[in-house]
Amino acid sequence: MLTAASFSLLAVAACEKPAEPPTPEANAQGAAVDVRAALSQELTRAGFAALAMSAEERAALGAAVEASKWSELPASVFPERIRRFDGVEARIEGWMIPGTIKQRRVLDFMLVRDNAACCFGAMPGEDEWIHVEMEAGASAEYVRYAKIAVEGRLSIGGAAVVDGMRPPALRLRARSCEIIEKPR
Repeated sequence: MLTAASFSLLAVAACEKPAEPPTPEANAQGAAVDVRAALSQELTRAGFAALAMSAEERAALGAAVEASKWSELPASVFPERIRRFDGVEARIEGWMIPGTIKQRRVLDFMLVRDNAACCFGAMPGEDEWIHVEMEAGASAEYVRYAKIAVEGRLSIGGAAVVDGMRPPALRLRARSCEIIEKPR
């Protein structure tokens, strides 16, 4: 038996326009966002370990740089498992070797995997340091031997060779940098 209230609900439901199914483009965009979010989480969780190359991969990268006179280091020389992080937003932890400093604020630096990388050990390998440039208006504080976390967008390859120096393999455009562990 239909009551007045249930009849009203049926009438409203019959007049409503059915929901449009998502377009293939919308589905693809949603899937791309999901993949980017998963990659961001993976890179944030694993940090430098996600970017690690084998000795053979590092040697092949070095040989490719030496064999040609690229003005830029193409991402194509990196393994796919590392290239997939190109353009991904992440938070990566490490130690700072400061570069450009203006008015006691660091504008760019090397983020290294290991605290002993600069002064106590060998030069870090291509996958053991990231060239960090702070976004316009942002800067970082330098505290010697402090562990930091940097947030920004990672780029794989693409940096120009400057003054005969090897280009950085990994670069990060950072929006923030915070000290997470001060030395004792």
